[in-house]
Amino acid sequence: MQIATTILSIEILASSFAGWGAIYPEAAEFAREILKRNSGGSHMPLMEFYLYPPKYISSAAVATLALPAHRRS
Repeated sequence: MQIATTILSIEILASSFAGWGAIYPEAAEFAREILKRNSGGSHMPLMEFYLYPPKYISSAAVATLALPAHRRS
């Protein structure tokens, strides 16, 4: 979970989603460099998955990946 959160955060900064890149321009540039270096481009798989989920994945299947109710804060 922590790894996915970190990767998603890098993608959000690199794309300036919701203005985060403008608020933290140095971090956004660093995030873009990380994505370029590691993926050969600006592909953002986690943002694509969460913002535009594939139609073949049911919401019930995604719900099974959520933390149990007793672990949510």
